[in-house]
Amino acid sequence: MLLAPPAPRQLEPALTCEQESSDDLKSENAILRAQNEQLRQQVNEITEQLQTVTLKFNSSQEENQTLLMINNEFGLENDKLYKSLERYRSVKLPRSL
Repeated sequence: MLLAPPAPRQLEPALTCEQESSDDLKSENAILRAQNEQLRQQVNEITEQLQTVTLKFNSSQEENQTLLMINNEFGLENDKLYKSLERYRSVKLPRSL
């Protein structure tokens, strides 16, 4: 008994080197565009965070300057009070009181 040879399979037409190269480049281009978009989003997020931190930093600097001025005023008042205290200590109270 003779077997019939298998029916020939239909093969897809082979891609030329230029077509393969073009498809590879398109695929790589799509990947790079997606990565680029992700990086742009990250840059935007970091820029927003930087703006927020900068605002907080500037606000903190202003508060710090205010506190330094207040502290300086308290220091001056403290010095005056110590001078007054020294003056009163140097005065002797009469024993009759």
